[in-house]
This record gives sequence, structure tokens and C-alpha cells, in this order.
Amino acid sequence: MEVITETLVICACLVFGGVVIKRKLHRKPWETLPDDVMEIILPHLCVRDRIRLSIVCKPWSSVSMRSDIPSAPRLPWLILPQSSPNYLSYFELSEGKSGRLELPEPVPGGWFQGSSKGWMIMVMEKDLDSTMFLVNPISGAQQQLPPLSTAPCFQKEVETARWKRYGASAFCFSVVLSTSDITSHQFMVAATFGETDRLCLYKPGDRKWTILEVLDANECITDLLFSSGKLYALVISHNKNGVISSPRNLKFGDHAVELKLVYDKIPRNNDSFEEYDDYLVHLKGATDSHLVESNY
Repeated sequence: MEVITETLVICACLVFGGVVIKRKLHRKPWETLPDDVMEIILPHLCVRDRIRLSIVCKPWSSVSMRSDIPSAPRLPWLILPQSSPNYLSYFELSEGKSGRLELPEPVPGGWFQGSSKGWMIMVMEKDLDSTMFLVNPISGAQQQLPPLSTAPCFQKEVETARWKRYGASAFCFSVVLSTSDITSHQFMVAATFGETDRLCLYKPGDRKWTILEVLDANECITDLLFSSGKLYALVISHNKNGVISSPRNLKFGDHAVELKLVYDKIPRNNDSFEEYDDYLVHLKGATDSHLVESNY
């Protein structure tokens, strides 16, 4: 009887000791690294490594998703043609790897239209009720933009065969952000839609796009870019090739932005033939110009 009692006491101690050890191990000291230490580490990590870091534990997730801490400079991800409305496939140039990015709610069902300042532009296509979102691929944060029904010529666009075939990709030509911090007072979105002869602006709180006439007759905007606090618009013109306009100050609500128009020549279509032994190759295409911001 005494032997049995001692055995039970030892077992109880082992079980209790196991609980104590488990509790001590559960308090992982690396979970409570000071934020200032994490702020030193994060700028040396690429986007992929920050995503990996965010799933280690909750404290690390909240810090690694902070948009005010930049990632290490890397080559951009290339978004592959979207085959599903529920995820995006991409190719990472720096590592030579492809991956899949699941779209957060309520974005599944949306289609990728481009990116700006680290945010993806997504459109949920529902004809006249179509909506546009900004989605952060790292944190999953979202910002809804004004309905496309408030953009120029949209009601006419959804009635065309082009909309039925290509959707928003044939309507949303350029959408750019002024800053990656969507909570900043300086945050705004510039866009061109449809016939691209008008500039559309948005600031937080707006329920519709502000539409501005900034071009002369027979001109159109082909690209937009925010750089150093200014908005640049690439404009196709018949007689102003190579000209950069004087800056003009655009005001809408309590926001203002300096606009510069960069004039480009009308693109030419390339149409030629090449002969190879017993067959003929018809080469046909066009060249497009774009605005690019240099980091140097």
C-alpha cells in the first residue's frame, strides 16, 4: 500500500512539473522583443520575409505589417495574368520564384487593375454597381474608392460589347496614389477613365470622383505619376511633343496638388513583314510611352 502511494505522489509531481515547464516554455522571450529592435530588423527584410515573419506570433505580426517601416529594396513582383477572381499569381524576380496571393474579404471576385505605392487596385465588376478597392498585399488592409458609376462615361461604357468582353480593364486606364500612407492628410488618388480626356481625383471621405478638365481639344492622358508631391500627366498631343507645361495648382475640397503636363507624340503603329524561306511573317504592334520615377 505504501509503494502505491509513493508512486502516485511521484506521478502527480511529474504531471504538475510538466505543466510548470510548459508554462515556462510558453513564455517565449523572443515574442516580446522591443519594437525599436524590430524596427531596426524590418528594413533589411524583403516583402516575402516580412510575410513569413508575420505568421510567427501575434506580437510580430502587428509590427511586421506596419506600413511606415519600408522593406529592403528589391525588384518588383510581376503579377501574372489573373486566372481566378479569388487569388493572384505572381513571379518574384529577385528570388526567381512564383507564388500565390489569396485575396482577403470582400475582394474575392475582384479583378486586378494595377498597382501604385505598394497597393493593388482591384475592381469588383457588377456593371453599374461596380466598385474599386485599394488592397495592401502584405497587411490585407483595404480602402474603398468611389463607385465607378461616378466616373465619366461609365454608364455608357457598361452598355458596350467591350465591357462585356474586357470589363474594367478597358475602362480603368491609370490609377495612382500620392503616398503609400492612406491615413496621411496628403493622401489622394488620381485616375483616368474611359476616353481619358479628363482627370479624376479622390481624397478620403469623398463619395464620388472629382472630375477636372485640364486638357485642350483632341488631347488625352495616357499615364499618371505622383513624384515629390507633384502630379505628372503624360499627354498625347498633335503639336506639343516634348513640351512640359508650367505647373498649375489644382484645388478640390481642402486638398491641393501641383499638376504638370508632359506632352508626347502620337504613337505610331509598326507594320512590317519579314521573309523566312518559304513563309512570310507579318509584324504588327504599337509603342507606348510611360512615366517612370527614378530612385537615383
